[in-house]
Amino acid sequence: MSVSADSLHAVLDRLADYESESAPVVSVYLDLKPDQPRQPFKAFLEDAGKEHEEATNDLEKIRAFIESEKPTSQALAIFVSSGEPPLFESVQLEAPLGGHRLYIDREPHVFPLERLADQYPSYAALLVNTNAARLYVFSAGAAERQLTVRNKKGKRVSA
Repeated sequence: MSVSADSLHAVLDRLADYESESAPVVSVYLDLKPDQPRQPFKAFLEDAGKEHEEATNDLEKIRAFIESEKPTSQALAIFVSSGEPPLFESVQLEAPLGGHRLYIDREPHVFPLERLADQYPSYAALLVNTNAARLYVFSAGAAERQLTVRNKKGKRVSA
């Protein structure tokens, strides 16, 4: 399930406060759209493990998470650190990422996530006719909630 705008900001706050002196933080952004012509995310993670041996354990945790959870969103951001305190945070998104990205640093790389939060703010759409009203709430690029109110059948439209 995708993350709502409120919980996305809560995740960003938690990640911004995290810093590890004992181990690097692996920040991975994966584009999970099935029609993408680029490198599949499994091959991307394998190549990353070969290039960054210090993050092999963290990348293995990411692969295990993806295999067990099987995310259905269009994009996935995962932040992992084996240091003290340990960190594992995943965020499923419906907004496009434009490719896979990997960052390894002392703190989580949250700029792409923050940019998505700014590019896809929450908004509502209200559809109204004489018999019903539908309210849709969108956040982070996906429909978050829907509420329908129907008028009772009658001669008046006072409801």
